[in-house]
Amino acid sequence: MILAKMSLNENEADTRAKLIAKLSVLCCRSTKVKYEKIRIMTNLTRITFNPQIMGGRACIRGMRITVSLVLNLLSNGMSVSEILEYYPYLESEDVYECLRYAAFLSDEELYPLAPLAIA
Repeated sequence: MILAKMSLNENEADTRAKLIAKLSVLCCRSTKVKYEKIRIMTNLTRITFNPQIMGGRACIRGMRITVSLVLNLLSNGMSVSEILEYYPYLESEDVYECLRYAAFLSDEELYPLAPLAIA
């Protein structure tokens, strides 16, 4: 749905404002439900999801440090001790939980489709 800018009478403008408010509430609710399901499925206590922090990306203990940042540092050769040195407010368990979260996300099964018939 596109809510274009146009000249609206007072009643139409009020209706549009109410619609936008309802859409934003629905969006936040579904996002919170999705993140809560991930938290329950993974039993992670240090990974948090908040639409108000870093756009809802997976963060560490509500801080503005994303899981993807920590994983990127690890994948580029930094050790856990180096990460903790650069980010003293992190704990080693935070880094290990990032790895557990990444393992959870990458645990997927592929189901091959029926083989293609070659003529």
